[in-house]
Amino acid sequence: MDLLLLPSLSNCCFPRLLPSNINASLVTSGSSVRVPRPFQCKAAISEIASHDPIVARRSANYQPSIWHHNYIESLTSEFVRFSIVKDETGQFKASLCHDIKGLLCLYEASFLLIEGESVLEEARDFATKELKRYINEGNKDSNLSTIVRHALELPFHWRMRRFEVRWFIDENRRKKDMNPMLLELAELDFNMVQAVHQEELKQMSRWWKSTCLGEKLSFARDRLIENFIWAVGMSWEPQFGYFRRTLTKINVLLTVIDDVYDVYGTLDELELFTDAVESGQISVDLICRRQSGITARGDVPKSIQCYMKETGATEEEAREYVRSSIAATWKKMNEEGAASSPFSQTFTEIAKNLGRMAQFMYLYGDGHAKQNRESKDRVFSLCVHPIPPHRDEQE
Repeated sequence: MDLLLLPSLSNCCFPRLLPSNINASLVTSGSSVRVPRPFQCKAAISEIASHDPIVARRSANYQPSIWHHNYIESLTSEFVRFSIVKDETGQFKASLCHDIKGLLCLYEASFLLIEGESVLEEARDFATKELKRYINEGNKDSNLSTIVRHALELPFHWRMRRFEVRWFIDENRRKKDMNPMLLELAELDFNMVQAVHQEELKQMSRWWKSTCLGEKLSFARDRLIENFIWAVGMSWEPQFGYFRRTLTKINVLLTVIDDVYDVYGTLDELELFTDAVESGQISVDLICRRQSGITARGDVPKSIQCYMKETGATEEEAREYVRSSIAATWKKMNEEGAASSPFSQTFTEIAKNLGRMAQFMYLYGDGHAKQNRESKDRVFSLCVHPIPPHRDEQE
């Protein structure tokens, strides 16, 4: 259509087309036939009729759908209602208590829940209780008992992926029924990726030494390896080396700045320091942390101590509150992960891995600040010691 004709049609609304089986002469004010009332047009009816005659429409005579709405609404699934693991009374079947591997799978799956999934909450409570009973009774299957203890300490969904690879390889080496070819492939893969990480760590060590910050700022934590572990935990794949190197540098510098606020600077100095570095977008909230008070060890109060002081709760109550807060946060993360997102899957997985790394680093205390035995062993297993071939151990 010629675009020049459009302005002339701005005040005109076209009549609706009538079905072919309705006589147009019946469409009158006194007609008993109820059809949609056509829109009135300011243009002459005769002019419209001459240009837009009523079109006779064809029909394919399709049959009505056999899938009725009521039938679709009545659809049910025993899997949605967990009836395969529950009895007629709605309780979990007693037979499940003897299937430890099945209970372990149920326990791990329950941590994928989102807010409002009460059945999975019940499943987690039931599986946790029965798995603890299995451990307390004492059993001959030491390998299965070790895996159950490991899961009860922290579920797989919350654990740092790279460390879990090493842990499961080491554990499967003790199994009598392990697949030797599959185990050898897993060992080779881990060692090859570890070699990539070692080269990156060497680069980071040369960079950190060149800055001389570790020597000049003796009050700050020198935690290059720990910060590199953060980067590995968030994205361990070999192709993301640039990401790991960049994130390591950022984390190292943030650790130093954090110690300037928490340990070294006075309030007046910190205000000046914040003004000086604000173009790195450092939050003034760090000053608030300084004002909140410092413990005898020189650290700012941790969340448990803060909750105890604010509410008067006991340490165990405060720990339970923190645990429930972590679980609630994971529900939100699970829900966000399942929803459609404008971000790539790689980005969203890295975001989840940040949460996993936090639990990994602080599982046995402050693994970032304190270089205790657990943190040292984890560094060795992740970045230093390759997995020896299984046949060498057998010899």
